[in-house]
Amino acid sequence: MKNFVVIFFTLFFLGGCSVENGFSYFDFTLHEQNWENNRMSSPIAMKQEQKAIGTVTAVYLNKVYPELYHDGEYFYISIYTKQDMNATQCFLNGELSLLQEELQSGDRFENLGHSTKWDKVYLVGFKELKGQDTLTLVVKNNDFSSTPMTFKKDE
Repeated sequence: MKNFVVIFFTLFFLGGCSVENGFSYFDFTLHEQNWENNRMSSPIAMKQEQKAIGTVTAVYLNKVYPELYHDGEYFYISIYTKQDMNATQCFLNGELSLLQEELQSGDRFENLGHSTKWDKVYLVGFKELKGQDTLTLVVKNNDFSSTPMTFKKDE
């Protein structure tokens, strides 16, 4: 009987927490929640030395703004490096991006993004990848590369 009471109270107290999530204590809009849920970061390293020289953060925009981004695969990418990373290219499942537009301060994502004035920020687009459940994004140039970032795609 004593075990029943302990188990009952444990389930009662733990069950009360199940309706809340990580966003329950913050005043996030639906777009802000989707932004955080679909954001990944990766270190950028020199190819030969595997020494980290910066970070790249990517947000899968199709899940944040499905009404705007539905005719391809779109990402908001923020890059910070200690060294200049010229001629940066983005690859999604091995395919080169079709669109890579550098965004300036005051862009339409500024209220959602957490980039700093030192970051280079891009809107990157790829052709629509139908029939694939996961999207693997890599940012690189001749000398540097990010580790792969894998996003789940809802079909």
